Amino acid sequence: MVHASRPPRLSRGDLPPHIVVAPPGPRSRAHSAELDRHLAPGTSTVVGGAPSLVWEEALGSNVLDVDGNLFVDLTAGFGVASIGHRRPEIVLAIAEQAALLVHALGDVSAHPGRLELARRLTDHAPLLATEGDKQVFFAVSGADAIEIALKTALAATAKPGIVAFDPGYHGLSLGALAVTSRPAFRTPFAAHLHRHVERFAYGGAL
Repeated sequence: MVHASRPPRLSRGDLPPHIVVAPPGPRSRAHSAELDRHLAPGTSTVVGGAPSLVWEEALGSNVLDVDGNLFVDLTAGFGVASIGHRRPEIVLAIAEQAALLVHALGDVSAHPGRLELARRLTDHAPLLATEGDKQVFFAVSGADAIEIALKTALAATAKPGIVAFDPGYHGLSLGALAVTSRPAFRTPFAAHLHRHVERFAYGGAL
């Protein structure tokens, strides 16, 4: 069931944790059972049928789950909320842009915001041989960024070898999966992965 939006319950985002029911609580468990029914394993937070937390809202450093438990998000939403959840200026900027233009067909049509972001990112990038060497490749996910990096390295060097460090998680697309260190993810697709990966312990000798 898709729930209608409701007024937010969090009015500040700098509070200590407050647990009202042992997590995952009954509502999280009920939602998890539904997630297990409707979401494919690769995108589900429910692993092996074990219930997971279900977030309801977030503000600043705080996350509130559907059972009313309050947490401190020490991962910043895996970096997505590196300056805090629901920052008013970010929410306003998203709303203003969405009211004007949500997308422009990606690599088919551009828009001024795309140009401005690319210019600002290249302005902050390290100076290379020439200014023209500084370009942006927009990615939609971490795995996408890893794929771009691998393809760029292979194209630039014409060498097939890739060094990967364990432990390390880089994504589940085929290129990123080849350098990801978790066998449970790699093994089902081992026959189809890049064969020139050399693995080393992170921080150890090459």
